[in-house]
Amino acid sequence: MDETGLYYSASPRYTIAHADSQSIAGQKIGKSCITVAVLANGDGSDRDAYYIKDDFQGDVANKIATYLPTYQKHIKSLKDDGYTVIGYIRKSPETETMETRHRLLHSMSSRLQERSLVDMVFASSCCRASDAIEERDLDNKSAEKLDVAGDTQEMLTFISGKTKVCLVILDYAGLSTDCADLRKFLGNYQQIKKIVVDMLPYTNEVNMYDCSQLLQDPDKLKVFDCRKRPTKEAIGLV
Repeated sequence: MDETGLYYSASPRYTIAHADSQSIAGQKIGKSCITVAVLANGDGSDRDAYYIKDDFQGDVANKIATYLPTYQKHIKSLKDDGYTVIGYIRKSPETETMETRHRLLHSMSSRLQERSLVDMVFASSCCRASDAIEERDLDNKSAEKLDVAGDTQEMLTFISGKTKVCLVILDYAGLSTDCADLRKFLGNYQQIKKIVVDMLPYTNEVNMYDCSQLLQDPDKLKVFDCRKRPTKEAIGLV
């Protein structure tokens, strides 16, 4: 996605005047602006372009200005409390080229580092959301070609050597949609104390979970059993 702005009421920055004429009085530049977002898929296919309804613009702008700094402050407080904050990303098997796949994973990694201030990112370049977490990347070393700390197996090894880990993911399906397997994973790696789900592109929010509560009440894991994106109406888009 890219965006540009048009200051349609701004006066010209330069004027034409004779060298002997008196200086021209200045005036304030009009600030009225139209912002245009341009979207396209990495493989060149079409993509719907949505815009935010007027009724939601103020709320979205306020959350952009205040929510992210508050969230990042919380992440920093976790680090001060001894947490290691790591990110995890994955891509499902699809038909795009390996170059496109790596570019998309790199973009996802950047989002985790910029928004969630993660210490490092681990990636599975080819797995489904329903695949068993502990069985991912057993024979796959494609993460070596990515600018990440390692694949899923290397993440498991890393977690085993820590005491307090906060795992950050992009959307629930970014980790797993198999609630039973996720419960098994959290039970085997109780060093993971918290899971953070970055939903900022969809709901302008970040959801945080205490893993001990997820293990004690399996019903709370049902939120991960999802593959449907939020409806456009639910987030104020048309």
